[in-house]
Amino acid sequence: MVLEADSIIFKVGDRDILRGAFIKCELGEVVGVLGRNGSGKSVLFEIIFGTLKANNSFVRIDERVLTGKAYRSGLITFMPQFDYLPRHLKVKTILWTAAIPREIYMSDEVINRICNHRVNELSGGELRYLELFVALHSQPPFIILDEPFTGMSPIVVEKMQKAIRGASKNHGIIISDHKYKVLCSLADRIVYLEEGTTKYIENISELKGKYYMGSEEEIPMPFVSERSEIGA
Repeated sequence: MVLEADSIIFKVGDRDILRGAFIKCELGEVVGVLGRNGSGKSVLFEIIFGTLKANNSFVRIDERVLTGKAYRSGLITFMPQFDYLPRHLKVKTILWTAAIPREIYMSDEVINRICNHRVNELSGGELRYLELFVALHSQPPFIILDEPFTGMSPIVVEKMQKAIRGASKNHGIIISDHKYKVLCSLADRIVYLEEGTTKYIENISELKGKYYMGSEEEIPMPFVSERSEIGA
C-alpha cells in the first residue's frame, strides 16, 4: 500500500507556500520531512489529511484518490503540533474510544501511570506522549506526525523513537521534527522542503547550511533516496 501526494500548490495571497510539492510513503517505512520554520511542513500535512484546502492537490492511496476531507477515508491518522485531545476526559476513556486493548496500554510504563488521570492533569510531556501513543495504535494504515518530539526529554524521545519504529512494521509513517539528528537516524528516507518544493536527501552533506554543519560521521542515516529531486 502506497500513499502519494503530488502537485500540491498552496497560496496565501500572492505568496506561494507550496508549489508542486510531492511526497510518497509506503507501508513499512518512515519518511522524515525537514524544513525551516514557515517552509510549509504543517500546511503539507494538513492538506494530505484533508483539514486544509489546497489551490491544487492530488492525494491517493494505491488506486483510491482521496478528494476533499481525506480523514473521512479511515486511511490516515494525523497528530498535529497542537493539543487535540479533549481535556476533560480521562486518559483511559480516550484509550477505550480509540479501541486500544487494555493489555497494550497497561504494558506501557507511562500510559499505565497516567491512565486514571484527566487530560488536563497531565504535564506537557505526558500529554504529547499520550497523543503519540494513540496515533501509533490507530487503525488507519498511514500516520502523519507533526513535530512529536517538541519539548520532550532525550530519554522520552528515545522511547518514542522505538515506538515509532515498532509501529512502522504495520504502518507507513510521515514525520517532521526540528530534532534533525533524531529524524535522520529514524527515517528510511528524508525529504527537505524548501521554497515550496520537495527534494529527497541522499547524503547528510546536502543539509549543510540548512540544518547540519558538522561531520557526516556524526549522524547515522539509514535511508536511501529513490529520487534525488522531486517537485522542483
